[in-house]
Amino acid sequence: MTRKLALGLAVPALALALGIGALLALRTPWAGRKLCGLAEERLRGATGLTLSLGACRVDPFHLELTARDLRLGPAEAPMVTAASVRLRLAPVQALGARLVVEE
Repeated sequence: MTRKLALGLAVPALALALGIGALLALRTPWAGRKLCGLAEERLRGATGLTLSLGACRVDPFHLELTARDLRLGPAEAPMVTAASVRLRLAPVQALGARLVVEE
């Protein structure tokens, strides 16, 4: 096997392995906690309201995020509470920098 052929096979294989690894890492509880924390900080910065999420689970294969024990607003009198919330993205939205949420 020539060196160019070996390199030509190794680079796509490495890219594929890294992509699969990234998708699998997104499904871990660690990634869910990080994403919940990021959402809580961003919402607090944008609105001044406190968002509390008990747990988040990411399903990158379905472009879906599930959050449990959601509470928006002060702990003593939250404006919104939900046992579970599921957000789904269209494939095109996942590639964009802006997220639009519709009912």
